[in-house]
Amino acid sequence: MQGCFMEECVKREQYLNRLIVRRDNGMIKTVTGPRRAGKSFLLNPIYKDYLLEHGIPEDHIISISFDVEDEDTPEELLEREKLKEFLYSRIVSKTEPYYVFLDEIQEVQDFERIVNGLNKRPNVDVYITGSNSKFLSNDINTIFRGRSDEVSIMPFTFREFCQDRTESVSELWKEYYTYGGLPALRRMPTPEQKTTYLQRLWKKTYLDDVVERRHLLHRLVPVPDQRQDNRMT
Repeated sequence: MQGCFMEECVKREQYLNRLIVRRDNGMIKTVTGPRRAGKSFLLNPIYKDYLLEHGIPEDHIISISFDVEDEDTPEELLEREKLKEFLYSRIVSKTEPYYVFLDEIQEVQDFERIVNGLNKRPNVDVYITGSNSKFLSNDINTIFRGRSDEVSIMPFTFREFCQDRTESVSELWKEYYTYGGLPALRRMPTPEQKTTYLQRLWKKTYLDDVVERRHLLHRLVPVPDQRQDNRMT
């Protein structure tokens, strides 16, 4: 395969524009959507780069990821009081604008108290993402008491999927309808890699977002085995 396979090639302009028109609207921007659909990347670097290009100093953009796979986040920030102390130590002005990105915020217990507190500050614009069974659209309305503005993101459209690709349309369409448009798939050149990734993601979504939320016993529902999933290839 030739061309660019990284999700960095696709700027997600429709979703960027949805954030831009919501900028500084006094509400908590909640970016929701399926696992690995590109929520984190939309905030940082796409939206962060937009803010930097429009004059916001880098130290006025506070971006923290609580993803369990992100080794750059100090574990202590998962504690609510430590996180609160860190955030307010970075917001040193009461008048200059600050932008706070909290990625996978549901990993922090009682996170809504911190988020609501930040949102009360007139010079702080808050953006959060979340993707597990504790952070669905109906929950957002309850947690933030009508102070949230949701931006729902989906995997790549076929047009986005084809961006910077050199294969024929028929080849691209076959790959798209076989594996879907999750951004990470663009950097996986082999069918085996794509299939393994989707299997792992399916099990994660099934166990965390369905079984946990509905209090089901996952052993009662069979998980697709390797032979079934290999039909994709």
